[in-house]
Amino acid sequence: MESRTVTINIAGRPYSLKTNASEGGIIEEAAGRIAASLDSYSVRYTIRDTQDLMAMVLLQHTVDMLRKDEEIGLVSEGIEGQTSILHAILLADSDRQSVL
Repeated sequence: MESRTVTINIAGRPYSLKTNASEGGIIEEAAGRIAASLDSYSVRYTIRDTQDLMAMVLLQHTVDMLRKDEEIGLVSEGIEGQTSILHAILLADSDRQSVL
């Protein structure tokens, strides 16, 4: 894979990251979301300390990620349950047909 260097800006500081070409856009989008969250928190809570803002953004993004992980787990459990039901139906149908 082809690698490239992406420079992003977080809280006024530039960071150069070496990444593969396919991830560059995702990294830039993530940096944009972080910047938007920093701006939002600084306006909403009148927080001026960058470290406090970063801590709040980190906490919010982590909570969001954990909620998504939980949702994925619930969906996965639902799919597994439906798969088990379908498997049982197919086995019952197979058993019924072998009797005939």
